Amino acid sequence: RRTTVDPACRFNDLSELLTFIVVPPSNPETAGSRLIFLNAPCGPPGSARAAGGFAGGNGSGHHRPVTRLTVELVPSTCWWSNVRSHVTPAVWERLRRATATAAGNRCEICAGRGRRHPVECHEVWDYDDTGRVQRLVRLIALCPACHEVKHLGLAAKRGRHGAALAHLARVNGWTVDDAEAYAEVVFEQWAARSRHQWTLDCTVLETRGVHFQPTRPPGPAAG
Repeated sequence: RRTTVDPACRFNDLSELLTFIVVPPSNPETAGSRLIFLNAPCGPPGSARAAGGFAGGNGSGHHRPVTRLTVELVPSTCWWSNVRSHVTPAVWERLRRATATAAGNRCEICAGRGRRHPVECHEVWDYDDTGRVQRLVRLIALCPACHEVKHLGLAAKRGRHGAALAHLARVNGWTVDDAEAYAEVVFEQWAARSRHQWTLDCTVLETRGVHFQPTRPPGPAAG
């Protein structure tokens, strides 16, 4: 079963090209394929762009309820360089606490809480595939399970790939097949982006009194 890009769509860049995939039916005798809306763009909370979506249905039409949880793989050429690596532990703790407090110490995606750590602080990035700019959009509070999905590659290395996919499917109301098809295309996008160097843009933090000049410290070779 191979996931393919919907040929009816037209795209301007890599992000748009990877927005839609067609999932072939598990049973060839059943009705047509379903269309999955992949990317949940990174707009401010509550905005139409932040909502993203999931399109299910068949040739008779599509619906697009919200895709609540997405995978956000950081290109390997951007590893070892993020907000936490640029600020002092005290500043990161301040940002983390403020993010958790603003969310009521609940996950901003599923409203859940972890047992050991109620929520964790996740950096949401937007990628300009034309200008090769990795731009910080915001910090978000996530329960450990949703946070694990965001870093699906790391989850796989820890032997947690299946558990993370199951959580992704459960939160979005997908089948496991949907989640696997989605992950396949996300990893293809990650591989394409990992072939390039990116400029880091964290200016959004200036409104919170955090100023620094982003750099790319050397790290282990990408694998």
